Amino acid sequence: MVAHDGAGLGRPGVTLLDDSTGALGVVDTMRFDQLPSNDVTAVAADWWGVHVATDTGALTHWNSLTEEFEEGVGRGSVLGWPVDQMESDGSTLMLRTSFGLTFVEAAASTHAVRSTQNVQTVTDMAIDGSGSLWASSTVPTLYGWGPAPGHRAVPSKPFSRATPLNLGVGTGFINATAMLHPGFSIDLLDAVGAASMVIPTTSDAPMADGFLPLVFSSPVQGAPVWAISQQLLWNGTFEMADEAFVGRLQAAVNTSRSVDGSTIVELTLISPTNGSIEVRLAYDWSRTETPVELMQLVDRPDDGGGALRAGWSLVHDEDFARYLVFAKAGGWGTPPTALDFASVQPDAAVALHSRLETDVLTAEGQPLVDGTEYEAVVVVEYCGRSAWPTLAPAWSGRTVR
Repeated sequence: MVAHDGAGLGRPGVTLLDDSTGALGVVDTMRFDQLPSNDVTAVAADWWGVHVATDTGALTHWNSLTEEFEEGVGRGSVLGWPVDQMESDGSTLMLRTSFGLTFVEAAASTHAVRSTQNVQTVTDMAIDGSGSLWASSTVPTLYGWGPAPGHRAVPSKPFSRATPLNLGVGTGFINATAMLHPGFSIDLLDAVGAASMVIPTTSDAPMADGFLPLVFSSPVQGAPVWAISQQLLWNGTFEMADEAFVGRLQAAVNTSRSVDGSTIVELTLISPTNGSIEVRLAYDWSRTETPVELMQLVDRPDDGGGALRAGWSLVHDEDFARYLVFAKAGGWGTPPTALDFASVQPDAAVALHSRLETDVLTAEGQPLVDGTEYEAVVVVEYCGRSAWPTLAPAWSGRTVR
């Protein structure tokens, strides 16, 4: 047993040596202080345990299985010191210093260095679910390496950022560089003013063709720009005697506000001279519902009989009321219609649109009989109306004990 008092660069502890073979070999080393310094600079945790870096050295690893500390590589084996950040997935431990990156075995007893990467100005790093390693830099570039043990480098490309970025709409332009943040909304009317956003009145085409261009420009070539429109409010004046009026009215409907699934268009009649006028506006439209499909009708296993389980597809319509399931012994000779169920009580009803299955215990109101073949259909009932969409094809099933 060799003891050290911690003077100089060493740490206090005891080392067990074995000379049974004629050559001294280290059996174990026990540190009294556990960590080489109280100034911890980085910590990482994974399924294997905890990894700690301090301002001196070496790395310290805590094995959660044995609940013991293990000494790792020293500062001489790492690309720079101190360690500013560590990330681990239990296989590879990534170390970031101001001089670059070091990849260390996280779970092996030796905790040896696998490789070093001379990548400076790294801002952050991460390990994905496949074990690939990623690092971002202020260059700016995204660096990547494949999973262990090879950590093959992924070809990197410089990241282009559109700075500065100018935004133009209509006849107005603004510098939008300070607004380039995820989730930041730009009000174009306040940005460029109402005078810059007037659609030219000289166009004879329908309003849908008289558009306002939205232009992004930057001196940085090849920089991607992503944007999405959130809300569009507008007004306009149209001559009813104009041949293009019908097309413009349809365009107004297509681009109008949508509130709770309803399209809202506000119309006002204005005449340059006094008088009276009667206007009748007839607008035809068709309603479409999400088709529902019966996905299964099966016997519940080991339930003692007397029950079937039905499942169907999801319906997202806003005025959804209930899913209704109808069952019949032997099935229907011809495909049923909604009229066949207008005065019939359903055998099962589900009012929660996200619930896509239920147990069916009756057919035409009578308890199910074991060993009998049944067919079932599902329909959707809507709020405020009794009309149902086309029925889903019937499924057959047999209930047994």
